[in-house]
Amino acid sequence: MCSFHAFIQYNKFSVFAGMIQVKFLKMRYTSKRERRDFMEFIREVNGRRLIVLADEEYQKEAEDMLTFVGEYFEENWDEVDTLIPIHYGQVKVIPKGEDFQVVVQNYEHKLLDEWVEDFSYFLDIIRKTIQTGKRTKTLGRLIPFRFDGPLVIANHTFEVDEWYAHRFDDETWYIAPIDQTIDPQPLEGNQAYEIFPDYPELYEVMHLPTDYIILFKGHDIVSVLNTDSVDVWN
Repeated sequence: MCSFHAFIQYNKFSVFAGMIQVKFLKMRYTSKRERRDFMEFIREVNGRRLIVLADEEYQKEAEDMLTFVGEYFEENWDEVDTLIPIHYGQVKVIPKGEDFQVVVQNYEHKLLDEWVEDFSYFLDIIRKTIQTGKRTKTLGRLIPFRFDGPLVIANHTFEVDEWYAHRFDDETWYIAPIDQTIDPQPLEGNQAYEIFPDYPELYEVMHLPTDYIILFKGHDIVSVLNTDSVDVWN
């Protein structure tokens, strides 16, 4: 699926032909953030300019995003404003004057009907999952998990300090208290975008392989157990 194409292509981004230009640009974030300085990243594709805005620290990820979108639109310019699945979410390109702005759904504030130009939050998610893949030596085996992916959450999970997340299958995460004396019923169903902004540590581990178990203490990852129950986090 192209929703995980970013991982597959991650080491190929640097060979994409195209010029990156960077400059500072001041603008207001659409969700009423404080006024901030963003960097404007520009990729020229067949004479058209694609633009991504993000904080300066995400320059590598922003350029990778431009590569992915640029490759998609190299021969699909008639699909502007089409949803493009990538990594955890989806992006689209909209005309902005003579240029084309890449925008992303507002996952930070759980507003799927709002599209924002600031990619910092989304690029941070990508960065963290790549870092986790490297740390746990699973980078080549990561399995995509999207904003609309299902979570099954046991009763009282987020009321206790120690809890765990289990990749039950490729499509579903099960989250519950470590203390097995706590009655897990009733179970609650949620989608990832409804929970992850409040528990951002889940972004880091969401792409780990099936049957991996992550132990948490508060908002901190304590251990990541692989299918042989070996801790690959510490």
